Amino acid sequence: MIPMPPPPDGGVTLLEIVGYVSSVLIAVSLMMSNIYKLRVINFIGAFAFAVYGAFIPAIPVAVVNGFIAVIDVYYLWQMSRRKEYYRTFEIAHSAPFLRHFLQFRERDIQKFFPDFSWEKEMKKAPSCFFLLRDTNPTGVFVYQIKKKAVIVKLDYVIPEYRDMKNARYLFMVLNERFRSEGLREYVVEGVHVETHRKYLTAIGFEADERDPAIMRMPI
Repeated sequence: MIPMPPPPDGGVTLLEIVGYVSSVLIAVSLMMSNIYKLRVINFIGAFAFAVYGAFIPAIPVAVVNGFIAVIDVYYLWQMSRRKEYYRTFEIAHSAPFLRHFLQFRERDIQKFFPDFSWEKEMKKAPSCFFLLRDTNPTGVFVYQIKKKAVIVKLDYVIPEYRDMKNARYLFMVLNERFRSEGLREYVVEGVHVETHRKYLTAIGFEADERDPAIMRMPI
C-alpha cells in the first residue's frame, strides 16, 4: 500500500475526505428514483470507496465496494445496449384512466406546474397524448391550439423516466404531426419553477423577450 502523509496539525487527510464523499455519494444514489442516475452515482461512490478501502488498508471494504462498482458497470452496459420501445397515443380528456393518472401524480405534478388544475383545464376540452415506454405509461402531454400555436398546458413525465429520452421522442412525433397541420410554435405560459425552465431550455425553448415566464419553441 502507498503510505499516506499524516495530516497537518491533526487536520483531515485527503484520504478521509475521499471516504466521506464516497459514503455521501452511495447514500445519495439510494435516494434516486431514476435507475440510470442511481447506477452512475452509485458506481462513482463505490469505486471511490474501494480506493479508500485499499489505502486504509481495509481489504473487505475495498473488495465489497469494488464488486459493487463492477455490478454497476455491468448494468449500465446492459442499459446502453437495451432497445426501448416508445409509442404515443391520443386519449380523450374525459377518459377515466387519464383522470386517475393525473390524480395519482397530482402532488408531483404540482412541483413543476403549480398553476395546473385538471378540473379547470377539463372544462376547456384540451387535447391529450400519453407516452408509453416499453408499454409503461410514463408521461402525459396536454395542450390546446390557439391560432398557429400549440399552447402546452402540461408536459409531465414520472420520476423514474426523467432522462430526456421521453422528451426527444415525444417532440419528434408531435413536430411531424403539427407541421402537417400548419402549426408554427409551442408556447408554455407561466414558467416559474427553475427545474421546469431548465428542462424546456434543454429541449430548445427560449424565453419570450417581453415576458420571461413565457417560453417558445418553433415547430
